[in-house]
Amino acid sequence: MTEATQTYQLPGRIDSSTLPAIVEALKERRGVGLDLDGSAVDRIGGQGLQLLISAMATWAQDGHRLRVVEPSAALLANTERLGFPIVPMDGAQGLT
Repeated sequence: MTEATQTYQLPGRIDSSTLPAIVEALKERRGVGLDLDGSAVDRIGGQGLQLLISAMATWAQDGHRLRVVEPSAALLANTERLGFPIVPMDGAQGLT
C-alpha cells in the first residue's frame, strides 16, 4: 500500500523570519509523507537549510518520506552555494 502524501508550499524566503511558521507547519504534518513544494522559494539561508535537513532526518526516523519537489532555480542555486545541493533532497533516499 502506498502512503498518502501531503504537500506544503514553502514560502518565498526561508530564513529566521519565516522559520517559526515553517516549524509549526511541519509539526502539524508529522507522521505522514510530505512533499515540500519549493517552486516559490527565492531565498534560503543556512538556518533554513538546517531545518530542511533536520526535518528529513526526522521523517526518515519516523519511517515516512519527506522530499522537496519543484525546487525553484533560486532554491537550487542557494543550496548549492551553502554546500548542500538540494537534488536529490529526498529523506527516503539518504540523509541518514
